[in-house]
Amino acid sequence: MNSQKYQNVKPDPYVTFVEELMRILFLCSSHSLDDARVTRKQAVSLSKNGHEVTVCAEKRNEYEEKSVILVDIDKLHTNANKSIRKNENYRRLLRLCRIPVLYKYTKQTKPDLIVAHEFETAILAYVLRKLFNISYVFDSHECYNESIKEIVPIPFKALAEKIAVFCLKIIARNAEAVTVVSQAAEIFYKKLSPQTPVEVLHNSPILEYFPYIEEETSTLIIVHEGSLGYERGIMQILKALSLVSKKVDFKFLILGSISKDVKQTFYEEVDRLNLKSSIEAPGNLPWTEFGKVEATGQIGLICSQPIPNHMLSLSNKLYTYMACGLAVIGMKGSETEKILNHYHCGIVVDTTKPEEIAKAIVYLTEHPEERKRIARNGRKAIEEELGWHHMEEKVKVLYSEIAKKLKN
Repeated sequence: MNSQKYQNVKPDPYVTFVEELMRILFLCSSHSLDDARVTRKQAVSLSKNGHEVTVCAEKRNEYEEKSVILVDIDKLHTNANKSIRKNENYRRLLRLCRIPVLYKYTKQTKPDLIVAHEFETAILAYVLRKLFNISYVFDSHECYNESIKEIVPIPFKALAEKIAVFCLKIIARNAEAVTVVSQAAEIFYKKLSPQTPVEVLHNSPILEYFPYIEEETSTLIIVHEGSLGYERGIMQILKALSLVSKKVDFKFLILGSISKDVKQTFYEEVDRLNLKSSIEAPGNLPWTEFGKVEATGQIGLICSQPIPNHMLSLSNKLYTYMACGLAVIGMKGSETEKILNHYHCGIVVDTTKPEEIAKAIVYLTEHPEERKRIARNGRKAIEEELGWHHMEEKVKVLYSEIAKKLKN
């Protein structure tokens, strides 16, 4: 690596400077420029250590990050993709249409290291390595061997999984490292490629934006963060809240969107169950304000249905609930259960059964001291082990080792 190209880089004076610097390019076909994990945390953390970091991704919001170069992938697109971008039903097709653009951009810029954030960008990174000897890290946000099965017809699921595992094995064996979101994913990739470093990066929040408020409102606030649809248990949650309403006065705070395919059914069910007055949906909030609103709650719901990808991954909301001091209700038999049990910060239930969800909510309401103890445990876990300030140190060490290896 040529040190002259870094002479204009100004590292954060408060962060230990790494020995070797790289030009790192984040390739994203589906994640956006303002994505909390991709840009706001990983890319910024790497730039703090002096690396020159570029993120090529979709621009969804007006977002700027002075320490990172942001490239709107769709401005590199031809007009042929405009019709696709307007139709949300063709998101997967749009992702594939972006691959040639990412290929061309990478070929032109010739970074020292690629960080690929999706299955298709990881395949692209492998191709670029073979063609141009550009090293890469695969940042796997989900269990792709499971998620790919969800989008193909039943007769082809087994074949799709075999193909996905085969591709993931090649990707992992040629990567400088693989970063994952859960212990289950760590085990999976270590089995695929024992020689490749695999690091768990918990998608935990930056604490300054997610406060812990011990004072509680007189009305119980139950929170659901993120997109809410059938797979996230929207119908089970509404039925559970209907049962809870017979015993507890509450507000259900939806911090995110309701999936388009379920929106009409959702509001019809809300009216039928007489829950309209109990629901608050402020919509999408600025990232810097999001945590302040979430911290007003007392209980956080993770009621995803038992789809393998959901059970084997860890959702962002788990960590923000913990940071904000919410007692968590999560899925039995999942990676979420392991976190909740290990840190004693929540209750696990069969999320296919509204009665169990309701029972857990009522229990936490009727036992406020137990709920507060659970909430404190969650916050403590984020502060002492899982917070991004700890993950940032992992990122620093991992990429420093990669930089040294590439130099040699």
